[in-house]
Amino acid sequence: MGFDGVSRDALTYVFTDIVGSTELWEHEPSRMGAAVQASEELQHRHIEAFRGRVFKHAGNGLGATFTVPSDAVLAAGAIQIDIVGREWRDGGLPLRIGMNTGEAEARVGDYFGSPVNLAARIMSVAQGGQVLISSVTAATARPQLAPEYSLDDVGEAWLRGFEHAHRLVQLGHRELRSDFPRLAQRSDVDRSLPTPTTTLVDRVEEMASVMGTLERGRIVTLVGPPGVGKSRLALEVARRAFDRWSHGSVWCSLEEATSAEQALHVIAAAIDVSDLGGDPIEDIVVHLAHREVLVVLDNVEHLVEPVRDLVNEMILHCANVALLATSQEPLRISGEVVCVVEPLACGRTGAGPAEMLFIDRAQSTGGQLGGSEENAHRISELCARLDGIPLAIELAAARVRSMTLAEMETALDQRFKLLTTRDHGRARPSRHQTLYRAMEWSYELLDVRGRAMFELLGVFSGGAHLDAVEFVAEHSEVDVGDAGETLWELVEKSLVRTDTSGETTRFTMLASLHAFALDRHVAHGTLMVAERSHAAFYLSFAETAERERSGPDERWWVDAQLREFDNLRSAVAYSLASGDIDTALRIFVAMYEIASMQGRVEVFDWVDPSTLLDSGHVLVPAALAMSGLRHDPLMPSSLDAAEEAIRTFAEDGGRMHRILPFARGFAEASRQHHGAALAAYEDAARVVAETEGRNGRWITARCLVHMFAPDTAAAETLVADARRVGQPTGIAFSYLVLARALRDSRPEEALRLTEAAAELSATVDNRHVSVYVDLTRAGVLAHGARPEGALEFLLRALVSAVELGQHEVMWRSVGDIAAVLQRLGDDDHAVELLQMWVGHYPGGPEAAERRFSVTVSSVDALGDAASFDELLAHTRDIVASVCAASTNPATGAPSGTSSDTSSDNSSSDDWTGPLAGALSGAPRDEAVPPA
Repeated sequence: MGFDGVSRDALTYVFTDIVGSTELWEHEPSRMGAAVQASEELQHRHIEAFRGRVFKHAGNGLGATFTVPSDAVLAAGAIQIDIVGREWRDGGLPLRIGMNTGEAEARVGDYFGSPVNLAARIMSVAQGGQVLISSVTAATARPQLAPEYSLDDVGEAWLRGFEHAHRLVQLGHRELRSDFPRLAQRSDVDRSLPTPTTTLVDRVEEMASVMGTLERGRIVTLVGPPGVGKSRLALEVARRAFDRWSHGSVWCSLEEATSAEQALHVIAAAIDVSDLGGDPIEDIVVHLAHREVLVVLDNVEHLVEPVRDLVNEMILHCANVALLATSQEPLRISGEVVCVVEPLACGRTGAGPAEMLFIDRAQSTGGQLGGSEENAHRISELCARLDGIPLAIELAAARVRSMTLAEMETALDQRFKLLTTRDHGRARPSRHQTLYRAMEWSYELLDVRGRAMFELLGVFSGGAHLDAVEFVAEHSEVDVGDAGETLWELVEKSLVRTDTSGETTRFTMLASLHAFALDRHVAHGTLMVAERSHAAFYLSFAETAERERSGPDERWWVDAQLREFDNLRSAVAYSLASGDIDTALRIFVAMYEIASMQGRVEVFDWVDPSTLLDSGHVLVPAALAMSGLRHDPLMPSSLDAAEEAIRTFAEDGGRMHRILPFARGFAEASRQHHGAALAAYEDAARVVAETEGRNGRWITARCLVHMFAPDTAAAETLVADARRVGQPTGIAFSYLVLARALRDSRPEEALRLTEAAAELSATVDNRHVSVYVDLTRAGVLAHGARPEGALEFLLRALVSAVELGQHEVMWRSVGDIAAVLQRLGDDDHAVELLQMWVGHYPGGPEAAERRFSVTVSSVDALGDAASFDELLAHTRDIVASVCAASTNPATGAPSGTSSDTSSDNSSSDDWTGPLAGALSGAPRDEAVPPA
């Protein structure tokens, strides 16, 4: 006994394990319980007969200790001889037994230390019916053994977890089997795996997951699109986990095999079966039946059927063999665990796994990247455009020595030309020499309908739902069979991805696969027909969405429009290119609200209506009006565009599109012509009612009318009408009208209404309305006892207006911030603010003087040259300093005001000073929102 109270007696440790128990539990569950119990009783009987003691039961085996090594050997022999004459149901389950002698620590009935671990590892490399003994135990036990037993040297074995090989002996007896396979040497394991030529970047979580799955199951298939790194991940797993199996790991690359016969010969050669007979599968299974090994089958997708037959037999008859396969589709075998290998994640600052791979591979070629922020951004953009596919990233990184990152970005428009290796050695498989070849390999494995569906998906941008795919297939007269079934086959083959975050499944493709599908379309001359069908579907979708988003389901249709944004843009581009002006203009005009309400202002750039004047299409005026709204409405050219649209329409004599009166109202409001703006918005309400009915747009038009002179009773009626219609945007706008009406009499209720409007506008991502929520809140606060509180909301409105390109709102916000600063007695900051911004005012200082009724004789350097971002930053600084200085340290209330919020607000309109005429023609918060 040691001084620490831990026993360190030299004992012989014996471990046993039932071989093939997993299959028996699977096929004979009702009988296995009794069989295992009978086996344990048999083992206990012989162990106790030779003075041994069972100290643990683990899984389907046990551990025992013996004071005398020869007793351990004789007990093991007696157990194996007893089993020979029994049925498995009567305790005759095949056992493997291993033992070793040494000094270990005994704690709480268990034993710990290297001698115990070695005994367990020796047992793990034994076969069913075999007893393996360490050389130490054999040397001690040999003199005491009965003559009918022999101890036969079986050579050195490499054991998991031990650095050096150990010499083992096998217990022999005339009644025991002796023809067991030779023990695995470390050289066997080392030569069975290819040597990787590059480091594996990231994939830590994936490796841990796959290795954990192999511990629990016997068949794991890594699936994923071509070039995603399945083979490299499998190789790393095999290298890191090969000590889990006593016979190591075997690598079988099936890339070059073109038939079932060739595949079986490749596998046979990898596992050292030199001669295959009439039944190759049986020969392979017999060879592996008594081995503990991980078999890696790489590139299985083109030989799934024959591989499936082999694996089924291996699982049935090779109890200690595990399978790791790589494929673009699962093997579909009972017990198979499928692990999807995803592309590498792309970071925003160059720190993601995809960027790390690019940098590693670029540096390995001797390329110089530099560490600038601009380069980090370019690398991130490149990796994102390459979908994080390792093969594509590696091929691109190899070009760093001959191309700049900027040139690579441009060259990606012809990605298959760029992503071609110049290394013609054997380091890379032939199908990975170019990205195009990797795509082509997968495409050629598809049947006729699969190829047709794959090509058809190339016409969609950003994916599609099943109904869109079915429509385009039918109207393009493409035979894809059952579209749903064919799509799922492509999903199973890792060529199509699914997005199930919505109500229905959306089918998408990685950018490289999408580009390859388009390439096939062009090669087969089928692209134009598919594009026409695609445009027809999305025209119907766009007009349906435009109609339905004006009702209670606005949220759903906004989401749907944003989801299909790329498809809608593509449909417009296809239509313009093919001369289908009608489809292009109808989709363009139907997307007006997505552009103006959700802030997707790039829609305005989809069509240049000035090039379509000669077409005579009835929607050209509306498109011209939209184009005018895209640019600064204070510029004469923008106003002229809207007015020209109206004149053109009047000459045509057709039905007025609602965009026209809304555009006229916006233009007139921008010029402070409030009477004309009011008339335009009244026209808009009439046109919407006549052409669409009393929907959410009708509510919005009425709200714009009532914004000029809010009346409580009229506003309450408007709220009631809006609630009946049920469109969130209409309800939110009506709340703002009512809030303006209640501004002076019930300011707290007015603020609550703006909060409700903010929540509603957020539910439909209506950034346009959100701006007017902030302006209305600012108006309530500025006309009350808390003018400094208005600054926060005016600043938010200014930032949003700059982001959305709402120029009139931007200048209105600038003027209102200056006016509030003057209200707080800070004329210097107010004038400074205007002098900063008027450098960007259309028409220059003279126009600014007319707008703000203040002399701005010279524009400072900041305002003249600064970007909007710089102007916003400086405006934030001014607002922050003013708000900090305006707090009364004694009461916590704004200086110059009483802490009593019930003070008389009647003087709030009686502002004096140099900015009293800002936004002349309307009170400070009487801003008229555009359509």
